[in-house]
Amino acid sequence: MAPQGNPEIPALLSDATHFATGSHAASALGVPLSKPVHLPTQRRLWTVLRGPFVHKKSQENFERRTHKRVVKAWDAHPDAVDMLVQYLEKHIAPGVGMRAVKWHRAPVGVGQKTMESVLGHMRVDEQVRAEKVKALGEQIVQQELAAAAEAAAKEGVVQKSS
Repeated sequence: MAPQGNPEIPALLSDATHFATGSHAASALGVPLSKPVHLPTQRRLWTVLRGPFVHKKSQENFERRTHKRVVKAWDAHPDAVDMLVQYLEKHIAPGVGMRAVKWHRAPVGVGQKTMESVLGHMRVDEQVRAEKVKALGEQIVQQELAAAAEAAAKEGVVQKSS
């Protein structure tokens, strides 16, 4: 027999969304809310053996359905939205979970201010980096040539003495 879902769960969720959107708390705080939007129901199935040994043909099926709704708040002061979220989390119905995602808007020109602060922290030298690399390369070549000349001189002294 196929498992039957509990018809009270969507009703409980509808009551919870009505509590969130239809409550006077949101209007008292001046937070405009959208109507609840129904998201797809997620369904998870499990099949478990009824007996531990030889009763393989006797199995039991379990199902968990997750119903989701979305409510959006906009054009309100962030403190009012925080108070509303805290109120809803405190008075949420048992068996109903809630998750709040908050988006904060950045002021106009924040990118330019960030770029200026980054450029202020960067080292800006008068000498071009390519010139520095070329000078360092020439210095390394001179050191290697001097070391090779010393090694050749020592090798020549060793060969003459033998």
